[in-house]
Amino acid sequence: MNSIIQPATQGDTTATQLNQAEMEHPVSAAFSRRGMLKGLAVGGIGMMGLGEAAGTVISPQPPMLFGCFGVMTAQQAHSIHARATRFIFSIYDLPRDIANAHKAIAGQGPMPWKFTMVQALHKAGIKVAITISWGPWKPAKPLPLPTPNSARGKAWLKTTRELVELMGDHLYYLTLDNEPITYHYPVDWQGKTLESKPVFAWYNAVAREVHRVKPALPIASPAFNTLEEVIRYQKNPRSEKPWVRWATTRTHEMFAWANANELISAVDLHPYVTSASYMQAALTFARRQTHKAMIATEWGQNSVLHAWINEPLNRQFSVQWKLPHQQTNAAYVKACKVKPVQLEQWNDFVDTAPLDHNFIPESYEAMRRNKVIMSAYFSYAQYPMVRPMGLLTPLYASCTVVRRNGRFQPNSHFLRSYIATANRAAGLQA
Repeated sequence: MNSIIQPATQGDTTATQLNQAEMEHPVSAAFSRRGMLKGLAVGGIGMMGLGEAAGTVISPQPPMLFGCFGVMTAQQAHSIHARATRFIFSIYDLPRDIANAHKAIAGQGPMPWKFTMVQALHKAGIKVAITISWGPWKPAKPLPLPTPNSARGKAWLKTTRELVELMGDHLYYLTLDNEPITYHYPVDWQGKTLESKPVFAWYNAVAREVHRVKPALPIASPAFNTLEEVIRYQKNPRSEKPWVRWATTRTHEMFAWANANELISAVDLHPYVTSASYMQAALTFARRQTHKAMIATEWGQNSVLHAWINEPLNRQFSVQWKLPHQQTNAAYVKACKVKPVQLEQWNDFVDTAPLDHNFIPESYEAMRRNKVIMSAYFSYAQYPMVRPMGLLTPLYASCTVVRRNGRFQPNSHFLRSYIATANRAAGLQA
């Protein structure tokens, strides 16, 4: 079935850029990936037990797709040599967006911007992955996941079907959920077997619905975001907190489920880690757990900032910019989101954070060594956010910086490191 989104204008992407872009047909590419996975599995490697060495990796081996997660036009993607990007679609927004998309197709209004953006990026040769999030983004009192046959479950599966019908031909991967170990209820994970756990019953139903609508669309597991916790627990299981034990158990269960489900083509990783060495350890662990392809639709060094964000401003920085010494880093970020500062001041502030500027290239190498086939770094451009993570994400981009010519200015420190790494990944002069 062909996508029913009509051709859209490419915004500020030039015709030359579009002609030069890689124009791989998504259905044939997806079919070849799925065929490779199934063919090699039938050839004798099969489904390996949890914790066993993966042996011969069954990942497809195209050049690694280095990209960004965030709002990005095709022109911006090409300018920083990103070859992939990723979007999140919340179940609570999708019914309205899908209804508006159908109105647009009928000539009764504009196409929702995410739908237009995905198609434009695809046409420009940028590989696009999307994640459906079932988590508590909007409700004041979110509910556990529905059973597939409940009224809510049927409604959500219908929304999933409509989304895939609209966008499936433009996607490189569809990820089933965003970091479920972090935000789903304990009741969703109850059950003595994988088959009896509500969370996996739900993912099985969603995967079947996606596959029924677009059999060639590769499906990725829900995103694993607790890999460093697992590594720490393995090093010293007695010293870790109950949450880490919980996360470790859930991580192993999700790998086992993903390995056993033949509709899952890849595991999606969100390795937020404290250092590049932990990135290597996390990816090595993940590679041992699965024979399937690995993608990373978010990653970063945010975990080192959770304590720092609530500490007082660096004294030298506060003196230089005549700021209150007692102001915390968090309060400063909030103030800058209300009244943006000059890029020089913001970059000086970011320099006070305990972040490693070699983290991006070293992490990229770790991903390349472990055969991660898509890597979407945390953000190219971050707009103001209302969630607690909104205190950390501006460090990587700049809703906190005065706009230039009406546009957000990307954070130069991390974007420079990203561009240099992306250049090398593309075989270009850094």
